[in-house]
Amino acid sequence: METPAASGKEGQPLVAKDQNREADPRGAPPAGGAGRRNFETWVTSAFILALGWTIAVAVYVTATPVVNDDLVDDWEHSRRYMLDLERIGGRAAVFGTEVNQWVAGLWQGRSLAYTIAFVTAAVALAYFLAARSRARYRGKHPESPI
Repeated sequence: METPAASGKEGQPLVAKDQNREADPRGAPPAGGAGRRNFETWVTSAFILALGWTIAVAVYVTATPVVNDDLVDDWEHSRRYMLDLERIGGRAAVFGTEVNQWVAGLWQGRSLAYTIAFVTAAVALAYFLAARSRARYRGKHPESPI
């Protein structure tokens, strides 16, 4: 059963149930409550994105072209090398070598800038989702220390 003070009947102010502050009649949370935490989550996520992408742009602009040794590249990408590698270590060794070369390429030159931008976006999204999940959990379990 609702109390008259919380129901918003004529002549009585609409009062939030958990705080003695007036709530917006349109349903907005009281000032300093969940709305503020949501705003802080958005601002922090935007700051993470802005900082990471600024670093990524700086790396992209200042990156020098990757210089590879032609002899090593010719040998590592030759048919003979791949056949020897497959004979010694099997298909898994060939796959492992290809993955290793791909990952090593992510940390050099301009591709490093793309890697930083992607990791930054992933971190900002993870922070946002974790903070939002925590806020929802705290709303359902206010006695929890988390």
